[in-house]
Amino acid sequence: MREPGFDLLGLLKNDPAAGHGWIERESARIESECAGAADVFYRVAGADPAHASPMEYGGVLVPAEAGVLEQLKAHRIVWVEPAADTYFEFLADLSADCFGWDVTFGPTVAQMRSLRPGRLMAESDDADIRLVSPVPPAL
Repeated sequence: MREPGFDLLGLLKNDPAAGHGWIERESARIESECAGAADVFYRVAGADPAHASPMEYGGVLVPAEAGVLEQLKAHRIVWVEPAADTYFEFLADLSADCFGWDVTFGPTVAQMRSLRPGRLMAESDDADIRLVSPVPPAL
């Protein structure tokens, strides 16, 4: 589990080998912990300007997230943590059987359908899975 205050982007800038090593170890840990699971609820956080530039997120972090999700054999439910100006154009390509987000901080269900195929989960009557209340934030 990532430690509070851990600066992966800083590590990647200062010591790229150590940063990429951390990504590889964390990816392997997640894949190992999810082995044999029928379903995986995968939260994505930090995909916004407050945490990373579009180049940092799209060029470094999305490939890491995508790599983990593509290796999972389970049914993958991806939830995007709410944030202003989230990079949905990058996240729309993540491999998921169901993709969820808070429509208050992102596109409408119709807009998301134009970005990605598959089941969508949101607080909207247009969603395939309609949330009755928002997903609580990660601890």
